[in-house]
Amino acid sequence: MRTINYILIIFLTFYITVFSQKREINFYNNAKKLKTIKFDDSLVIGDITYLDTDINNNILVTDMLSKKVYLFNSDGGLIKTLSTEKCTPGFNWQPYKAMFDRKENIVVLNSAPWGYRFNADGNCFGDMDISFIAPAHLAFLENGSMVGYYNYGDGNHLKYMDNTGKEKFRFGKFPKDFERLIYRFEGGGLITDNNDNIYQVNVSSPLVTKYDKKGNFIKEFMNKPSYLRIIEKDLSNNDPVNALKEVPKLLENKTTSTGLFLYEPNKILVQLFHSKYFGIELYNTDGQYLLNKELILDKKILAAKNGYIYLLLQPPPDKQGNLPNPVVEVYKLQLNK
Repeated sequence: MRTINYILIIFLTFYITVFSQKREINFYNNAKKLKTIKFDDSLVIGDITYLDTDINNNILVTDMLSKKVYLFNSDGGLIKTLSTEKCTPGFNWQPYKAMFDRKENIVVLNSAPWGYRFNADGNCFGDMDISFIAPAHLAFLENGSMVGYYNYGDGNHLKYMDNTGKEKFRFGKFPKDFERLIYRFEGGGLITDNNDNIYQVNVSSPLVTKYDKKGNFIKEFMNKPSYLRIIEKDLSNNDPVNALKEVPKLLENKTTSTGLFLYEPNKILVQLFHSKYFGIELYNTDGQYLLNKELILDKKILAAKNGYIYLLLQPPPDKQGNLPNPVVEVYKLQLNK
């Protein structure tokens, strides 16, 4: 099922670029480039599928193509290649998203079995609870508990779990008008702040929904940028072949939410996608909008955390025709410019 969803995402990205509108890319005029991170040349990184950082800006890279998870220091030096072999020999290792929890331990989402846990040094210490199914998005609380964003199976919901992925309760507000779109397309996001408040964004809208750590609804907030074009209707059914046929008209010249990040302890960053450009929305944790201009960029944000924004760049082939490892550019917003 997840493989089909990835195919649909690739098709979606390819198709809606056809309906691009000319917009000024102004992100680089409003952000300072701090450095370019080049990873250890002894490694062959096929693709950076997911990236996360800890409080010391160590970097966790998931390469789904090569079935690898790497832990690097902030300059790209290899600390460890994660492996389950010492703890669970023969484990079906197919990682697609590795994340730091609030205690800087590592949780890896995997394609069946659905997850594995490591300590902050990258040493394995066990798989997830047998009942755990990997969510589309995962966020962490200070006590080690987790919240998952589930958009498939038995309906759209948020799930509160212990640190092994065992379910405690469900909650969350989801739009009834876009259940099948949310099920079929990965987008939106889920984060927690340092006070254990929980924030949710769905792919169908830039609306941010805030809950407390017990799952109680607090508020909703949303800015409406000038390029915003809300999706008007849902897919007619959940069949993936039918979804591919309906995507062109459904998403033509429409705006989707592609990411949600805790950019700073009190600042939330939402990334939107419209045609071939990405937009940035920035709020404080109370929902106040913080930008005095619309920010547009040409790349999807890999991560935005601890005051830094991480963008992926693929260098061109070398003289021998070999494709170098991708690099990561690190930026910091300069909102007073």
